[in-house]
Amino acid sequence: MLFRSDGFYRHATTGKRYGGTNNENYGFSLLFTPSDTFDALLTVEKQEQDFQPVAANITKTGEAFCGFEPAIECNRNTSDDLYTLFTSPTEGHYRAPSLTLEMNYDAGDVKITSISSYRSSKEFQTQDFDASSTDLYFTYRRQKYNQFSQELRAAGKIGSAFDYVLGGYFFKSEYNIRQNTSVFGSDPALTEQRVHGTSQSMAVFGDFNWAFADKWRLSFGGRYTNDRKSTVNSVNFVQFPYADATFNKFTPKIGVDFRPNDQHMIYASWSRGYRSGGFSGRAQTAFSSVTPF
Repeated sequence: MLFRSDGFYRHATTGKRYGGTNNENYGFSLLFTPSDTFDALLTVEKQEQDFQPVAANITKTGEAFCGFEPAIECNRNTSDDLYTLFTSPTEGHYRAPSLTLEMNYDAGDVKITSISSYRSSKEFQTQDFDASSTDLYFTYRRQKYNQFSQELRAAGKIGSAFDYVLGGYFFKSEYNIRQNTSVFGSDPALTEQRVHGTSQSMAVFGDFNWAFADKWRLSFGGRYTNDRKSTVNSVNFVQFPYADATFNKFTPKIGVDFRPNDQHMIYASWSRGYRSGGFSGRAQTAFSSVTPF
């Protein structure tokens, strides 16, 4: 798949379009079926994106940046003239390959499924946040990320009225960010943030359906999740303490449905959700770096 845009911004001097993007997604799948009871599907994908991060100048009189910019670039009409660009365009590059392997084995009364997945990404991006022809606030960011996940589950039926899914899940990821910032024309090498973060999640789950009476079904289940997050952060070459935290939760669900005929179903359900905590990768102080949310 290919998506391409020339962008909506025009340079005030040259009239050239900026803010464009070129996004390419491609891959392939291979299906392996050596027998009637086993199959394996391998999927390989990659996303490549090149883009121009741009911003509109919205500075007004009385704000710090306005005093350092040419008068024509301040107090812009941001309702009708939001897409005029005064600075040189910045650049962004993103690459993300991925690999997924799904295997299914039919053992008769139970079907066993394994899903293994790996993804990584690399990103480089520059951005001119003041959006003026004066060098006031410019950033360079490099980021690397990778993740691996493994799910194993069994699905089957007991008799004609009860079916189930039981399984376990494992996930692990890590990222590295390096960002340099130039403020009022300063050397970007002097203002730097480096962050290394990890995440690990393990879970077990079960889902059950019981047709306990004619046209009635009871659904219930739950998931127990244990997450561990860590981060190491440094700002302007000052190393903050290592931060580590664990989060866990049991999330149940239950529901009942009634099917008076083949065209209608009446149901009610209740469930509890969960979102893990973590640490901010943009923390600027030792306290905010080690304090989990």
